[in-house]
Amino acid sequence: MRKHGVTKLKVTTRASITYTISGMSTFVAVQWMVLPAFSQLEQEEARSDVIRVKELLNSELQTIASFARHYSLSNDVHNFLQGEAPQYPELNIHTQPWRNVDIDLMFFARDSGELVWGKVVDPKTGDEKVLHERTEPLTSRGRSFLRRNSKLGEVRGIVEGKQGLFLAVLQPVYKADGSGL
Repeated sequence: MRKHGVTKLKVTTRASITYTISGMSTFVAVQWMVLPAFSQLEQEEARSDVIRVKELLNSELQTIASFARHYSLSNDVHNFLQGEAPQYPELNIHTQPWRNVDIDLMFFARDSGELVWGKVVDPKTGDEKVLHERTEPLTSRGRSFLRRNSKLGEVRGIVEGKQGLFLAVLQPVYKADGSGL
């Protein structure tokens, strides 16, 4: 009977050692082989996602920039900013094309930062709100993107506002012949 107990103890000990070694081997294999491969796969997927988002944002910025360029090389817009055609926005700037490409805001400002005209379209309701009647100068409170020492070309990117992030394109306004900034 005693011999049977010793044999049982040996078998149990050997099984425990075997299971422990097997468990440790599995743990080591997972830590050294599987997890690094999985981590690399996750990093590659994250890079791929970032590239897709970047391409999408660049495409959206290009669309917005085309609208900005349309208005930036215009004698009429230039004259409006000089105070010579105050009726220009109401007669010529219609928001339906904005809605077709999800543009929600357009404004015209002078070099000084004075907001001359602006309109926002609520993307949910389609309601239009005029900005220039109740907006402080764009150069106030640290908004220095309109202050510059030299002539400005197109500026585009992501801007953080109170309501979150938004895409923005700033374009100087010239006459159709390229003069008159």
